[in-house]
Amino acid sequence: MKQKFLKLKPLERLLTILDLFTPNFKLLSFSDIVRLSGLPKSTVFRLIRTLEDNNLLQKASNMQGWVLGTWLLDKLALLMNQDIMAYSYDHMRWLNNLTQETVCLWRRVGNERICVLQFESPHELRMVAEPGKPVPLYCGGAGKILLAYLKPQELDEYFKNVQLKPVGPRTIVDENQLRRELSRINVKGVAVGIKERTSGGVGIAAPIYTADGQVEYCLSLYLPVLRFSNKVKQQLIPLLKKSASDISTDLGFRGSDVIVSRVSK
Repeated sequence: MKQKFLKLKPLERLLTILDLFTPNFKLLSFSDIVRLSGLPKSTVFRLIRTLEDNNLLQKASNMQGWVLGTWLLDKLALLMNQDIMAYSYDHMRWLNNLTQETVCLWRRVGNERICVLQFESPHELRMVAEPGKPVPLYCGGAGKILLAYLKPQELDEYFKNVQLKPVGPRTIVDENQLRRELSRINVKGVAVGIKERTSGGVGIAAPIYTADGQVEYCLSLYLPVLRFSNKVKQQLIPLLKKSASDISTDLGFRGSDVIVSRVSK
């Protein structure tokens, strides 16, 4: 195998390194990459540096290896979500123009969520997401709205596999407390997260239903806590829910014709 890889051109070697990452191998250490590629350590070191410099690879959060970089995740999100992005574009632009706050379209990916489309606030002081960057589901309005519409068995499995730990100053890390809030969110159809993911941000989110009544996407408004109040919340929520509902309708959702599972209390 080693001789095969040594004959590759530099670009082909870079692509070969990326190809080592699979659903079963999302994180690879330096020794993993050397072993699987058959390339010399010095070559692997140089290729990793090049891939990191171009956001094609990035250090894992535990610093024990590398995962695919934000550039690749961003492009993957684009490919996976072209249809809903097309349906959402005009509704998101309308909401952004009306509220003057950042509007984000989120998708659930396993136990995390990623922003797949964003319209930034025109204000100098604004909050923005990082498209393609995975974010835990248990913190923030968008994450909680996606959790709130999981089936009971899916939610149980989620809590078995995810450790709740602080991300922002007000992250909910008690499972029972989070379950109670998810039940309320499921009934109200809107979630609010204040300083749960960042120290200065507020996220307000509403579910987007696909034609079969599933909630894999949500729409959120993301704004600085300095511009947030109960009055502002009451103004923004109807506009947000209207936009999310309009997107759901465009996707073929027919409301009462579909039964949506609720989380267990």
